[in-house]
Amino acid sequence: MRLLVPQPSAEGAAAASVTTPRMSPDPPLLARLERADWPWLAGLVVGVAALTFAVTRRMMVMGLDSDFGHHIQLTEAMARSGRILAPHFLYHFSTIAVHAGLSVWDVSFAAAGTLVTVGYTALLTVLVYLLLRPVCQAPGSVTRGPACAAGLAVVVLLVAPITLPTWPRHNLYYGYFGINVYHNPAISVLKPLALLLSVVTVRMCLPATPRRLASVAAAGGLTVLATLAKPNYVLCLLPVVALIGIYRTGKRQNFDWPLAAAVAVPAVLVLAWQYQFTYGEAEPILFAPLSAMKWFTSPRSILPKLLLSILFPLGVYALYWRRARADLYLNLSWLVFGVGLSFAFLLAEGGERRGHGNFLWGAQVGLFVLFIAATRFWVRHAWIVDRSTWPARWGRWGGGALLVLHLASGLLWYYSQLTLGMGGWW
Repeated sequence: MRLLVPQPSAEGAAAASVTTPRMSPDPPLLARLERADWPWLAGLVVGVAALTFAVTRRMMVMGLDSDFGHHIQLTEAMARSGRILAPHFLYHFSTIAVHAGLSVWDVSFAAAGTLVTVGYTALLTVLVYLLLRPVCQAPGSVTRGPACAAGLAVVVLLVAPITLPTWPRHNLYYGYFGINVYHNPAISVLKPLALLLSVVTVRMCLPATPRRLASVAAAGGLTVLATLAKPNYVLCLLPVVALIGIYRTGKRQNFDWPLAAAVAVPAVLVLAWQYQFTYGEAEPILFAPLSAMKWFTSPRSILPKLLLSILFPLGVYALYWRRARADLYLNLSWLVFGVGLSFAFLLAEGGERRGHGNFLWGAQVGLFVLFIAATRFWVRHAWIVDRSTWPARWGRWGGGALLVLHLASGLLWYYSQLTLGMGGWW
């Protein structure tokens, strides 16, 4: 996976023609860990794993009243029959593997599923730390390296839409675009894979490097796993890859078409199989503007709840408009989220699946990736670049205030799910 790690100065490559104020070189997208990082990273992973274990156990206790209960029941059926019974089966296969590996201790499928969720969340935690760490060690930084990265990672892994206006009605989820959700095991599996795919997408836009078959194959394998976890993020990513490839090729800018093909070809093949598996004898996908959204909230609340879901990344982009336009990772993340948002607003499933809201997941996972990109950008430009100027001060405290509001809502969201379980204060 070494070739998937962009080199320094990558994030300014999206718009080389845009003139920006003089600043220190762009940090790499992923950090190379040093000795000082390991204690902080270990503590971070243990802490997040404990939080994940607690809320996942709460969901498991609910049995068939939660998504976890249904997925565990499906996993048991797959293990007994030896057949694939769902088009996105990575969580189920992972649970079967863990259950088989721990069979000597007579571990239940629910316990194995809990360990799988904790494991994928631990992987996600490491990736978030690696993405945030570079902006905490740039030259001239006033932040404190590993401690800063660990603290930011906790914040990003807990944030939620700003739900303060609907607290009195105990409405913390429906109508909003969730950033961190705890009730769906497939999303827990997808998120670290989606984050890695976002890194691969940035890599497509970097200057050419000696190509290795292993890195292209790794990108293809990663795409297959992400699609089999849950296809929503890949569905949103494919149009962006095509659009960026065409645009950058037309502008004679760098674009790695073989790497793009390694993502697109297996994705299309797996998606075609999943479509046939899911809709072969069922109601097809419908073009039904706002139908899925209106299932969960009133039409007049859709736009306000959308804005409250994205207020931090939107505010950061507005505060640093000129520099934000030149940030590759931030803009790619916005594009993927935008595609996911269009799916959520325009598409719905027919028949008995109409109220499942499955086309909302792409926007939710895309928003999680966008939050990480926006946090990286904000820390770098509010705390490192020109940090003594008035615009930087406004951006620092304005962006910080928005992030605190998202975090406060996220803490209440986690507490509600831990104590009330799926459906509590939704």
